[in-house]
Parts: sequence; structure tokens; C-alpha cells
Amino acid sequence: MKVLRTMLSVVTLLFVLTLDAMFLAAQTNRGGITGTVFDPHGAVVAGATVTVRNLGTNQKINAKTSNSGTYTVLSLDPVTYSVTVEASGFETTIVDTIKVDTAEIATVNVTLKLGTTSTSVTVHTTAPQINVESGTTSSTVTERTTAKTRPSGSRLSGDCPALRTAGCPLP
Repeated sequence: MKVLRTMLSVVTLLFVLTLDAMFLAAQTNRGGITGTVFDPHGAVVAGATVTVRNLGTNQKINAKTSNSGTYTVLSLDPVTYSVTVEASGFETTIVDTIKVDTAEIATVNVTLKLGTTSTSVTVHTTAPQINVESGTTSSTVTERTTAKTRPSGSRLSGDCPALRTAGCPLP
């Protein structure tokens, strides 16, 4: 009974910490990646090594899965990453092309295959990751995006070659 109560306390604490992390991440221009690591039978894998790699800079951040098989890496720039998961008795699994958006946390759950860590499985993703935490969709707005979506006939200060007292002529 005491073990069950302790496990429930740990799970509750992890849940509260994950929620806190999500609310804090929502107040910044950075994002994150979170997920759960499973074995082929659906049981969680505790103590797995998770490496999040920025595909642009090759910078790596390491994390370990908790006793409940979860991991969270926060404060990531809004770019594209890969996630590598390694655990004893399992093949190394790589999930590439994970897009992290501003103030969003991408969920990347991984199911490991039995084998040795010298064997590697790469999962190529082409569809955008779905945010299962909040159910919202989002995308990063760039200068090019705003130029393409600007309504016709709208004016920006750069549209007039020279500003005159009377302003720009009407179309």
C-alpha cells in the first residue's frame, strides 16, 4: 500500500511539473519537446537516454526518461530537431525532422524495438507533429509569409518611393 501511495505521489508530481513547464514555455519565444518511451509491448522504459539535436547547429541536449518513461526538453529555439532514444536491450531509434514552434511543446512518443544498441532505426517524419497536449495548431510566421498574405491594395511605408506632404497617391 505504501509503495502504491509513493508511486501515485511521483506520478502526480511529474504531472504538475509538466503542466508548470508548459505554462512557463507558453510565455517565451522558445519551445520544447516532450514524450514517453515505450517497449514493444507498450510498457514504459525508464532510464532511457534521449538526445535532442538541433539539425541546423548540431547542438545536442541529453535527457533521461523518468520512472514513468517520460522526458521533457524545454527552452529550445523554434527550429527543426531530431530525437535519438537509446536503452539497454533495445535498438537505437532516431526520429528526425521535428519542428518546434515558438511557445509550443511538440510531443514525440517513441516505441523501441528489441535488439542491441548497435542497431539503429530511423523514423522519417514528413507530416507536422500534432500537439496532443493542447489540441491547437500553429505555425511560424515569417516576413515572406506576411508579404504573400497581405491584402491587395494595402500599403506599407516602403510602397511609396518618397513620402510627400500629401502622402501617397490613391490607386
